[in-house]
Amino acid sequence: MEEKETVIPAENSADTTIQETITTEIVEEQPKQEEVIAPDTPDNEIAKKEEPLFTQDKLNTIVQDRVNKIYNKYGVKTSEELDKVFEEAKSYKRELLFLKNNIDTARTDDICVYFKGLGQEITQETLNEQLNKHPEWVKKIATINVGNVDRQAEPQEDKRKVLKDWGL
Repeated sequence: MEEKETVIPAENSADTTIQETITTEIVEEQPKQEEVIAPDTPDNEIAKKEEPLFTQDKLNTIVQDRVNKIYNKYGVKTSEELDKVFEEAKSYKRELLFLKNNIDTARTDDICVYFKGLGQEITQETLNEQLNKHPEWVKKIATINVGNVDRQAEPQEDKRKVLKDWGL
């Protein structure tokens, strides 16, 4: 270590000729740890453990095994086939949603184009929101009144009357 003397004038003093001498030590830079490690020290063993745990080949085989499991789960062999399966599932989900909401089948293609133009996915929430604005999408159901709807059945009808009405 080296010592160095620095002369600094005294501040706020009546006598400016008095100077203080400050002794400072200059600390040498610490060598990097890589330079310090000796081949026989336990620290060198730690450095060896920092090597990659997987080689690129091992990593590739692990990823390929996982991809193959997904392909087998959906019964496909390529990513293009998997995309087709997911698109088909999306189509079935959309059809089920239209059936549940009683959407007119003649309007389904128009509705899909409409949602695509909005940039929205067709979900129950978004469809309900748009059905409030477009009630014409819902099928018109004709109701037929059969008989006298307002008539209530009498709780204690005469058996003979019922048998007579039925011709028995």
